[in-house]
Amino acid sequence: MNFKIVLFAAAMIVFISGCSEKNDNNVEKPVPVMVYKVGSENISEQIVVTGSISATEDVMVYSKISEKVDKIYVKPGDKVGTGKVVASQYSETLKQGVEASEAALKTAEVQLDLMNKEYERMESLFKQKAISQQQFDQVVVQKKSASYGFEQTKAMLKQSKEMYENSFIRAPFNGTVASVFVEKDQMIGAGMPVVQIINPSSMKAKLKLASKDAVYVKKGQKVDISFPSIKNKKFVGIVTQVNEALDQLTKTLEVEVTISTSSPEIKSGLFGEFGIKTNERENVIVIPENAVLSQTEVTIDRSTGLQKPIRKYFVFLVKNGKAEIKEIFIGIKNNSRLEVKNGLSSSDTIIVIGQNIVKAGQTVKIIE
Repeated sequence: MNFKIVLFAAAMIVFISGCSEKNDNNVEKPVPVMVYKVGSENISEQIVVTGSISATEDVMVYSKISEKVDKIYVKPGDKVGTGKVVASQYSETLKQGVEASEAALKTAEVQLDLMNKEYERMESLFKQKAISQQQFDQVVVQKKSASYGFEQTKAMLKQSKEMYENSFIRAPFNGTVASVFVEKDQMIGAGMPVVQIINPSSMKAKLKLASKDAVYVKKGQKVDISFPSIKNKKFVGIVTQVNEALDQLTKTLEVEVTISTSSPEIKSGLFGEFGIKTNERENVIVIPENAVLSQTEVTIDRSTGLQKPIRKYFVFLVKNGKAEIKEIFIGIKNNSRLEVKNGLSSSDTIIVIGQNIVKAGQTVKIIE
């Protein structure tokens, strides 16, 4: 009898233990998730293109005569003003030419003055019939010759001065020396580059836009600019020129963007990313794109009998510790963020990590 009781008790323990284990397995474990508190902010849609910048004012200054370099007055990085001499070529011979022309002009001026006086004297005598027509005509010719000689000598002096002045190479505008291409005593010909001068306070970029984006761009639009070589800094530019026609070969539209900056980090030739704002929204619901799930439904158009795919978007909200699925309607996109036009309010909390494994109605555990 006692043996039967012991067996019965043991069986009950096993049964109860099994029931207890089953109940424990049926307890729902919360799904760990990370969340994002929905709020309002500004968002803009952008066309992102890449390109290199160059100075708006970027000029190669060339030599105008063939002669050796005498002096170089600047080095890369030096600031220069309009008209500042940046280099000079040997000019002693040219200077002597100016001096000789000045002396010749003085001589020609004296001769012309004497000839004018002689002309006045002979004209008076001619009127008194004291000299013949032939004698007077000779004086007229001599006066014209003296006048012509004077003008010729004056022109030669001007040319000599220009040649001498051309031996001094000057900056055409206020700017910074970007490069120097010559050395002292180097023989250079007319038309050879001597220095490159830029205005670093104003940079530009010529960008090529795809034809589908051309309609969204106009003068005056703001451009967000970043350079991989300049970390954690953003710059702002303006669209200053939009070509009137697409390039027929590439089917792209050229757009010029200007950047006004005093930052020494901005240098001509830098490669950057340019985000041209085409659409802006202020004080709207914006969420991370990775929080959004999508589903395509296929419907039948009754009038045509054709299938029509419809893309729908959803997010999981957390309400009272449980996941709740909600359909949303999206607007513009910027990088990894989306505007929500309808379906969410600024008081909602959405799942951003774990939304791919959670199910509607499941208990969730928010982790930081």
